Amino acid sequence: MTHPTTPQRSPEPRPSPTERRRTSNAASGCLGIIGCPILEDEIVHSVQRDEDISSVYVVENEESRNLLRKLRKANVRPTVNSTIVHVRFN
Repeated sequence: MTHPTTPQRSPEPRPSPTERRRTSNAASGCLGIIGCPILEDEIVHSVQRDEDISSVYVVENEESRNLLRKLRKANVRPTVNSTIVHVRFN
């Protein structure tokens, strides 16, 4: 007795990062980074190269000016916020 064979389906093509960004929930991923000046180059490199990053927000203050300059030089256009939020934990 022979068993009927099930036709093999080819694997679904993986969507590109741009397609995933268009179809994903905007709140599905968020990462906050608190970095020091030593890590600025690595942060800029990661943000510039990662196609899944669709938005960059930077709190503007004296410490972030160099990071903002480097991001802009790398053609990354961050949304800049000059409001600093202070949180107190009891």
